[in-house]
Amino acid sequence: MCKKDLEKLADELVERVNRYCNDIITGKINACKKHKQACKRYLRDKENEEYMFDKIELLKIYIWAKQFKHRAGVLKGQYIELTDFNLFIMCNIFCWKLKKNGLRRYRKVYIQLARKNVKTQSMSLIASYIEFVKTEEQQEVYLAGWDKEQSSILYREIEYQIDTSDKLKNKYKKSYGKITNN
Repeated sequence: MCKKDLEKLADELVERVNRYCNDIITGKINACKKHKQACKRYLRDKENEEYMFDKIELLKIYIWAKQFKHRAGVLKGQYIELTDFNLFIMCNIFCWKLKKNGLRRYRKVYIQLARKNVKTQSMSLIASYIEFVKTEEQQEVYLAGWDKEQSSILYREIEYQIDTSDKLKNKYKKSYGKITNN
């Protein structure tokens, strides 16, 4: 893709998130009080002079996710296409940056979702993106679930994603439950 096409795709992704937030706020999409507040904060922050929104970062995470395939379910074997909700989550984690230094606004994230809402897949995308794409110094990703089984499921999801990615061949090592970027 040429630079113009990438810019257009980035704008489309931002528009999808904006439309999603407006649909949540107006009640077109049913959501809880906290999610409505998060959508209002997202739109309000666009006017805040202290923060900038990095749409290229959103494009990077979108392209990153598209290289991986679904591991299970009815979409097994198909490439991942982030939904508007997933894009909204990724925006809030990676795209809001402080104008004064360009660092991410949010350094810690807590995500709580009901069962069967692609939490594991989303967490694996976030973890692998931080490990392989982000260039900040001394980044590490730790997986911790309520029990070992939960953490193992997430680790297997990450393994599956990077093992099936052509772009990541020979760019990482696995040993003793650790994945390190070469």
